Amino acid sequence: MNPGELNKKLNFKKLVEGTDASEAPYKDYEHDFFAWGKIVPNSGQQIFRSAKYESEVDGYIDIYYRIDLTADHIIEDIETGDEYEVESYFDPNGRKEKSRCIVKKVI
Repeated sequence: MNPGELNKKLNFKKLVEGTDASEAPYKDYEHDFFAWGKIVPNSGQQIFRSAKYESEVDGYIDIYYRIDLTADHIIEDIETGDEYEVESYFDPNGRKEKSRCIVKKVI
C-alpha cells in the first residue's frame, strides 16, 4: 500500500455500555484508536455484493492492517467531522498489509 495515499487522519470509535451517575444505563461511542487512511467514495449507484449481504454503501476506507478492527466501530474523519458506520471489513489481498472497511455515512 502506498503510504502517500493515506491522507486522512481517522478516529476509530467503539461502542461502550455503562451506567451514569444516576445508575441509568447508556450506550455511547468513545475513542479507540487513530489511524491514517484513504476514503474512497462510491461513484454513481455502485453496489457492493458478497455472500453475506447485499446493500448500498457509501464507499470504503483503507488503513494499514489492524487485528483489533471490528464491524462495531464508527470511523470519524478528523478534518471534516464526517462519520461512517463500518458495514464489514476484510483483508483485500490476504497479506495482512491493509484492512478495507466497507462503510455507510452516518447522517
